[in-house]
Amino acid sequence: MKMWKRNWVWVVAVLLVGLFGWLRFNNIRTSLFYFNDMGRDLLVLQDWIETGKPPLLGPQTSSLPINQSAIYFYLLMPGFLLFKGSPMALLYTNAFIYISFFLGGLWLLRENRKMQAVLLAVFLLVAISPQYIIQSRFVWNPSFTTPLLATALISFYLLNQKFSQKLMIVFVSSLAIAISFSYSMAPAFIGIFLFLIIFWKANRLKAILAEILALIVVNFPTLVFELKHKFLLTSSLFTRGVTPQQAENISMTAKFNSLFGYGLAINGRTLIGIILILTTMLLWYGRKKENSALSFFAKLLLLTVVITFIVPLTIHSHYIFGFTTLLFLCIATLPRWPKIFILLILSFLYLTPVRLTAYFKPAIRTYEQMRECFATVCKEIKDPIFESVQAGFHPYHNGPEHRVMMKQAGCQVKYIENEPSSASLMAVVLDSSTFENGKTAYNELTMFGKAKEVKRFNCQENFGVVILEKSVE
Repeated sequence: MKMWKRNWVWVVAVLLVGLFGWLRFNNIRTSLFYFNDMGRDLLVLQDWIETGKPPLLGPQTSSLPINQSAIYFYLLMPGFLLFKGSPMALLYTNAFIYISFFLGGLWLLRENRKMQAVLLAVFLLVAISPQYIIQSRFVWNPSFTTPLLATALISFYLLNQKFSQKLMIVFVSSLAIAISFSYSMAPAFIGIFLFLIIFWKANRLKAILAEILALIVVNFPTLVFELKHKFLLTSSLFTRGVTPQQAENISMTAKFNSLFGYGLAINGRTLIGIILILTTMLLWYGRKKENSALSFFAKLLLLTVVITFIVPLTIHSHYIFGFTTLLFLCIATLPRWPKIFILLILSFLYLTPVRLTAYFKPAIRTYEQMRECFATVCKEIKDPIFESVQAGFHPYHNGPEHRVMMKQAGCQVKYIENEPSSASLMAVVLDSSTFENGKTAYNELTMFGKAKEVKRFNCQENFGVVILEKSVE
């Protein structure tokens, strides 16, 4: 009994890590739907290896004409090398970051059993939350933000209790990396700064200056790019502006439904969202003295929600991680029995057979099938070749996932956007779609010009490659 009391945290931790891993890797070889964003990241890493030049910019944001920090790609490179360019490297890196945050946090908080219990509850919610599972089985840059933001927030709370130079370093560095990985963290980031300015008195200036310094360090590659290219990103931010938003998608109702719909992923989300906000506010005022952690995270959550509503941008599924991190921390700092009740209800709603079947169902084509197809193509095609894709499930035609796989298979892949005269062949990848030479049209084909079909590889029923050769005029 004494041993259980002493080690229960680590027993629960092992069980949660097992649940986390099962929900992310069960049937992953057959269910991984590898396309576009994952391919984009691997292609950047492949080009880095080929050129020896590390990227200065990270992925471009979806709403603003600006790129995030290149440290995202620096984080991915070790796994890319270790797993020889497989997209599984992204999934393994993602899982490693989450589990390291969780177990490392438990160890660092070993003298604080109350915060260990908070971390256990947060990790349970992260492990079972549908949006987290989806984006852990298809990894791209917003996926990494929650462990970093949670580290920053817990450090911020502990700093609020007692100042520590080490905690300050952890706080500012974690927050800087989180926002630099994904600018969708902006509402939470602004909320934290507003809280710091409004409620902090001691060490306020020190914290602000330290955060600015951390942001400069984390985004140093971007600064180098800006100096090298005469502030191209900054100027485009002012000249191109925000991607046009549809009015119905930025209304208060639409934002509320999206925020709680993606964040909670359950029916009746508006009503539940209102109840959660009211409950949080009541607990904030009613139990403020005996639960300072809930009061602290509730203030930050409400600030984040208000800022999210003010910013005139549509809320997408990958914009919710700042909100969910704070929401999970609020749930985790509730009194014991309300917390257990909510965790049980959410576990029941999130772990239904229907949801689990959706996560684990086979993809329309597997990574191994794609690799075998490109091995066949590149065994025969030795000349320089462009690549584009005609897909039946998205409108993008540059196909970065196919480019990196063709390179790995031995093809001399050229980029028609940058070197339009460097090849006379074009590989059109048919991904659950069809192609008719002269009838199918999109930008890459227009740039390539008139061509004749010289070879067709029918690798799978829904996956093949058509080789075009530029016509001599």
